[in-house]
Amino acid sequence: MEMLLKLSDKELYPLVEVAKIEEKNVQSLLYTMINQYLKNEIINLYLKGKISLWKAAEIMGIPLWDMVELMEKKKVSVQIARLQS
Repeated sequence: MEMLLKLSDKELYPLVEVAKIEEKNVQSLLYTMINQYLKNEIINLYLKGKISLWKAAEIMGIPLWDMVELMEKKKVSVQIARLQS
């Protein structure tokens, strides 16, 4: 899926300037920013109880245990229950 993003000069200017300073292209900078924002939002949704850890991993497109590791890096407590047989 592709999306066309329209930004005014006023909205685009800070992105262009940061990209220059970071020696990145604007597309790469936007990709990094969106990824970081989404990661934080997904963690917040999990903390609010709006999504499960499984759903968080699915949205991120990563395996469950990678999501657990990500949560640990962010100092987010994760509850994992063992099933009794």
